[in-house]
Amino acid sequence: MKILNEGEPVTRMLSVNKMYPPEVGGIEFVARDLAKLGVALGMVSEVITFHHEFTAKLEMLEGVRVNRLRAVSLGRSIRIPVNYRRIINERASEDSVVLFHFPSLIPEIFLPSKKKKTGPWVCLYHADVVGRGLLGSLYNRFFVKRFLDRMDAIVVTSPNMKSTSSHLDNRNNIEMIPLGIDTGHFYYREENRRSGLMEKLGLLNTDVAGKVVLFVGRLARYKGAGILMEALALLPEAYGLVMVTKDPVDKIMALARTLEIQDRVVVIGDSQYEDLPRYYSSADVFVMPSTDRGEAFGLVALEAMACGVPVVTTELGTGTSYHNLDGITGRIISSGSVSQLAESIEEICQNPGVYDPMVIRKRALEFSKELFLKRWRVQLEGLMKGF
Repeated sequence: MKILNEGEPVTRMLSVNKMYPPEVGGIEFVARDLAKLGVALGMVSEVITFHHEFTAKLEMLEGVRVNRLRAVSLGRSIRIPVNYRRIINERASEDSVVLFHFPSLIPEIFLPSKKKKTGPWVCLYHADVVGRGLLGSLYNRFFVKRFLDRMDAIVVTSPNMKSTSSHLDNRNNIEMIPLGIDTGHFYYREENRRSGLMEKLGLLNTDVAGKVVLFVGRLARYKGAGILMEALALLPEAYGLVMVTKDPVDKIMALARTLEIQDRVVVIGDSQYEDLPRYYSSADVFVMPSTDRGEAFGLVALEAMACGVPVVTTELGTGTSYHNLDGITGRIISSGSVSQLAESIEEICQNPGVYDPMVIRKRALEFSKELFLKRWRVQLEGLMKGF
């Protein structure tokens, strides 16, 4: 095993996250971008992630060595890998910066051996763990503090998270680096999907001006899709909802039928990343009605803003009320409020002149991927030189 001489820089980057592309998700994309940044910095970049199948897999993706550990999958959010601790102890060498994407569960519970911790450890603190019942409470009580205490640096994605998370109280090693999106990909497209969506909603050739409300993302517990359906039921019939999601929609469409709004909902299940700007560009308003701190930032809202679309987000004490400026780029409402959601959607749609697309996009440009990677480059270079 190589031993660092005094002043010798860190030359390897080891990233740890429970999932990694081609699996889709905001954290997964961030993990990929940072692993690729390690390559750009001239480091040997490796990822330890947990396979959704009970088979191990090793591959090279975009210059990154991706080590997918054999794991037992208990749904999408919980994966129990085999031999995790042994493998990370082997891979976390003395010349490595180790970047943990929190939360991933197993890395927090099964920390590497303390004697191996000679390179810097960094935690990218994405979200608090909430809504997990007794097991979540035990995890928060017994494992999170111990894990964070071992970190040389903790990076949060918004000042809101730093000031409201109880796990981050009284820590002096916290940096703030907001997440970023590809603003060169997400911008208003004149050739968009609006007419086709209006036709599917039955609003194309009506006397009343139809409105397109857009939702993009997973239908996870905290996403608030049910609240959105209830809000739609309070809105005029000229308001249609477009849901772009790859998740099963049986339950949410059952609720739509109960509310008798199924004809006002269109589900797009086969969209590709390349086509997302055309859906954003079709909308009068984008909604992200998340209900708890499991929604730590909300990159999809930023993507909509980059396309000049006003957004409705909820106040959770996280990044959802950081990038969105209430009354300027959209509205920030109380989580779980059906009436506020309906009122905010209608207010935005009836007052389009208040929400200037250029102002909205200008705010989104403050969260570009280029700025995100530039800030992380400074963070990593500082660790590489100063440890």
